[in-house]
Amino acid sequence: MKKVVGYAFAILGFVLIAVGMNLINYDVSFLGDSPKYYLTIAGVVSVIVSVFVLKNSTGSVSEKSGVVTSVNAELPIFEGDNIVGYRRSGDTSKSKKRKK
Repeated sequence: MKKVVGYAFAILGFVLIAVGMNLINYDVSFLGDSPKYYLTIAGVVSVIVSVFVLKNSTGSVSEKSGVVTSVNAELPIFEGDNIVGYRRSGDTSKSKKRKK
């Protein structure tokens, strides 16, 4: 859910920047005589907020589905039907066997 909010802030920010720089011709009558660079500043702030929201939203667990989206989630190690341990999903090291 946080990612949706982050993307919404990003889209809003880019639209505000485009309107403030006259890339999109849109009459902003509710601002009155205020300069349009206020819209550009608001757009930049919105994009910065979206970056922080998106950066902090990764690695979360979805409460509805229970799906773990983290890179370092612990995965069970099975031996038959029994769980004998856990490993991190980001762990790429393989166990090395000793030579006898």
